[in-house]
Amino acid sequence: MTFALTETVAAKTSSFTSGQHEPVPELLVPYSAFPQEITGPTVWKREDFINDTSKWQHRWTPELIAALEQSYEDFNARGVELPQINKVRTASTR
Repeated sequence: MTFALTETVAAKTSSFTSGQHEPVPELLVPYSAFPQEITGPTVWKREDFINDTSKWQHRWTPELIAALEQSYEDFNARGVELPQINKVRTASTR
């Protein structure tokens, strides 16, 4: 099954992330329409990850945590809401 967004649907959802907008009726399909098994090169397999935690765990250093906290404080001080934050908008831009 392949989903392609029409221009209208894409326009309705382009500024939101999942869970931040109402469902788009033309994209809703019954559960029975979904594949029973997912296969392909992007499928995560247990055996690929069980012995190598670096593939699925991230160790946060105190420096990274401090940088994230500072970024949050900078955005919060400017009144920037989470959905407004993106790769282009940084804590130093408005």
